[in-house]
Amino acid sequence: MAGVLVSLPAIVLVAASGSVRGKLGAGLFDGLAADLAFGILFIGLAQAGRNAGLWPVAFEQTGALLPVLAVAVKSRVPLRIPVRAVGLPVLAGASGTAATLAYFYATHFAMLAIAAVLVSLYPGFTVLLARVILHERFSPAQRAGLGLCALAVAAIALN
Repeated sequence: MAGVLVSLPAIVLVAASGSVRGKLGAGLFDGLAADLAFGILFIGLAQAGRNAGLWPVAFEQTGALLPVLAVAVKSRVPLRIPVRAVGLPVLAGASGTAATLAYFYATHFAMLAIAAVLVSLYPGFTVLLARVILHERFSPAQRAGLGLCALAVAAIALN
């Protein structure tokens, strides 16, 4: 329970951005809509029976790709991506699929509440990747949030 309780402020702090100071409402609707969509996804994958095989993951991945393709077709912008630039999107897709598979299996062999809490700490990984790939700096809130994320994961793992 301690890890779950620590994860709540950790998520808020690590997702905080120094660029929107004083504007709590900026992006609030988008964040809440994304939270709702993630919640539905997490519960849906957890409710799929063990006999469903990997079909729920395949449907989720296809469902995530369809809006991207629709926007690409609607924008009518030619997709001319240099071969060197293809690596990161492919890596992002592969790691997203691996994460979805890991979550899917975790919900069938562990408690949904714990798996969902651990998955909800993903903004910490996003912030770390922004630091490594884009050389962004951590805000003080993000530093505190990353520390709390580590503490939450450790507390859950020790249980």
